[in-house]
Amino acid sequence: MTTPPPGDPTLSFVVPAFNEAEYIGKVVRAIKAHVPPGERYEIVVVDNGSTDATASLAAAEGARVLPSKARTIAAVRNEGVRSTRGSTLVLLDGDCLLTDEWAAEFPAVVAEVRATPLALAGSHPVPPADEHVFLWKHWFIPFFQHEDTSHIGSAHMICTRATFDRVNGFDERLVTGEDFDFCTRVRAAGGRVLVKLRMRVEHHGFPRTLGHFLRRERWHGRGDVSSLGAFLGSRVAVLSAAFAVALTAAVVLSLTGAWAWALGAVSAALAINLAAAAARFRHAGPRAMLIATGLFSVYFLGRALSVVDALRRRR
Repeated sequence: MTTPPPGDPTLSFVVPAFNEAEYIGKVVRAIKAHVPPGERYEIVVVDNGSTDATASLAAAEGARVLPSKARTIAAVRNEGVRSTRGSTLVLLDGDCLLTDEWAAEFPAVVAEVRATPLALAGSHPVPPADEHVFLWKHWFIPFFQHEDTSHIGSAHMICTRATFDRVNGFDERLVTGEDFDFCTRVRAAGGRVLVKLRMRVEHHGFPRTLGHFLRRERWHGRGDVSSLGAFLGSRVAVLSAAFAVALTAAVVLSLTGAWAWALGAVSAALAINLAAAAARFRHAGPRAMLIATGLFSVYFLGRALSVVDALRRRR
């Protein structure tokens, strides 16, 4: 485990947390264990009103705890960044653990980020490899294991402070999707998003059940329905709405006895799922795509419920 050498830090870890007592101590210890020797670093845990022992456990492991009353995760992350001094930032979620693979790749990646103007690097955290959960094995692990993407999540993101400041950090108005928006603005400014799959980070907060999965996507979908423009600009939101319309039509038509039309509506819903699975899981093989086709029903339903929620709030 490394101890930061004296002097101002050059590397700042920012970890937002809310009721992460189960993992926050492990997160801080994993950071200290995997930072390269000689790197001056600091760890800031931004405690967003936890009611458990998150703050005390983080402090006990040597992190600096910053209390926050911010109302969005984007604002929490921005508060954390503003409180740090390092020229390079590592954003990490409160249930994400660094690994030996991360440590092996970090020196080269951070050197590339520091040398490349407006570079943004990171990886998509994956579930622990030693736990066999159906959703983890058949959705989350293959879902994130490809480099063909235009963005990375803020659960594990590396950039310079200059890059962060250039785009004014995260948009604090966004309830979700702040990381996608951040990456979009970095690319619009002429920057690059570097996906480093070998920087393995374990995320322990992925859903274990279909119900949790649906609720998760219902929450994540809120960012896509914050405005009509956001909705129309999101392929996921549009596909989710189309899936919901097709599924609803199938139910209504079957109740009226229009079986042929109902079958057509079901076929349309399945076609949306299959097209999405083929696009997102093409690297994982036919069997993975077939399973993903079924799981996309839950994914799209959760996202469609976000649309319903948004319409209710506007009444």
